[in-house]
Amino acid sequence: MTIPLKDNKAFLILASVTLAVRLLFSWLDMSFLLSRVVDDAFYYFKTAHYIVTEGISTFDGINLTNGYHPLWMLCILPVFFFTKGSAELSIHLVMTLQVILLGGILFLFGKILYSRFGSPFPLIGLSVLLWPRFLSQTEYGLEAGLLILFLLISSSYALNNRIFTSQQDNGKFIWFGIILALVFLARLDSVFYLLSAAIYILSGIFVRSMGTHSQLIKPGLFKKILLIFIPASLIPLPYLAWNYFTFGHLTPISGSLKHSFPVPTFNPDYVIQFSEFFIIVIIAFAFLAALFFNKNSISKFIPDEDYRAVLTVLALYVVIHFFDTIFFMKWAVFRWHFAGYTVFLILVLPVLTGIAESFLKNSFKISLPQSAKTSLLYVIVVSALVFQVFSIRRSIDNQLQYECYKEALWMKENTGKDDIFMLEDAGIIAYFSERKVINIDGVINNFELQDYLKRREFQKYIHDKKIKYFVHHAFWNNPEIRSGKYDNYIFTSFSHLYNVPGGTIKFKRSDEIYRSPEYDHFGEKTVLIIWKIPETT
Repeated sequence: MTIPLKDNKAFLILASVTLAVRLLFSWLDMSFLLSRVVDDAFYYFKTAHYIVTEGISTFDGINLTNGYHPLWMLCILPVFFFTKGSAELSIHLVMTLQVILLGGILFLFGKILYSRFGSPFPLIGLSVLLWPRFLSQTEYGLEAGLLILFLLISSSYALNNRIFTSQQDNGKFIWFGIILALVFLARLDSVFYLLSAAIYILSGIFVRSMGTHSQLIKPGLFKKILLIFIPASLIPLPYLAWNYFTFGHLTPISGSLKHSFPVPTFNPDYVIQFSEFFIIVIIAFAFLAALFFNKNSISKFIPDEDYRAVLTVLALYVVIHFFDTIFFMKWAVFRWHFAGYTVFLILVLPVLTGIAESFLKNSFKISLPQSAKTSLLYVIVVSALVFQVFSIRRSIDNQLQYECYKEALWMKENTGKDDIFMLEDAGIIAYFSERKVINIDGVINNFELQDYLKRREFQKYIHDKKIKYFVHHAFWNNPEIRSGKYDNYIFTSFSHLYNVPGGTIKFKRSDEIYRSPEYDHFGEKTVLIIWKIPETT
């Protein structure tokens, strides 16, 4: 169903303004863009440059790597092929691509909400998406926006073709399996979305909760599962095979370093650190509990069986994914890790607004007139826009990214083309310096580094790879280093795969070849330093 302009004028205007502003942002200078694009995005960009220019998957020009999600890499490769090495133009075009993805996101959830619930809900959904924690997912330069888009594509396709509630159209089940494969390749931990879809289809508990049939196995159930999950499994197979035969592991190095399965590493701090996403988890869990224990409590707000099915799968995905995060993600969890939760939050809004209205009416005998609802909605929209302004200002005040950019330009002008560097947050510096920069935390390296560190042979790795310079910036708890009033600095490496220290290296103050001015990093003061590695290493 199309979205009539007369019924959705406010949504279309706000969506258009959002896209126009984002497009403008995409073409501002690096001092602004580097406040919006995260350092990890440049792992993609530098690797993409090597893929299109040299035909190998490497970040540093030395080590092969698979430390990225494959579908986003495939999406940006044409950009780097077209720009032929223009570093800044490539970023502008990738950011423009993200605006196009955002347009698809706005169109899909607007269409879904309008066709099922009417004209107010697209604007309600947009007012939620505009909050910085959610909208920023679509501009990091990472795969988060692509994941949101494909989750919405899968939800829209499931709704339009009754994927979860019918067993009649074999071709549509195959196409849905293809979409699921793309969701998985967009971000690999969305395997939990595929798992949630399988659980829903197989589980008689959820079927009964939806108020359809009571039998556990219905005719054609297994055929439906095969038609969906054979393509969902076969399409990623070449990628997984490449991982295994090239690197010896099915999962990319980045996931292997961050994930501890099957050994649990309980991290309850994520609840506070990512509280806005934990709220979505609570909503998802409450939705599933209400559906299981009292299906009418949900059905009266969403009588559409197909929509309930889609929400159930998304809610399962959110809960399972967060459970995995709490118990098995041991390191380097950032906001984009939870990008998929945004889809559930937007699509569950009709339930939340229905519950809020019912609560006010039943508990306080308050029935808000339409004018009051409209005013409240516009207050939410304006609040979101105000917080966006503060978010942009805060990101600009965080100067790490731009200092990395300036350091990279210094390296490009003042070091040899064959010089090799090593550092942790290596993305921006490697991309703009046009030097070989080995990532020391390992997420865009490979398993060889981890084996060196396991043997505590960090210095041997430096020697074997002929690394000449070491770069570091995390000095917010070290005022002596920031001031330059120190004799020696000892860096301790760490293997995140084996959870052991990997060896140390010592630098003297006289080994410094570059020191940035002190700058602000989210309220902490620090500096960027380049040391020349001692000859004895």
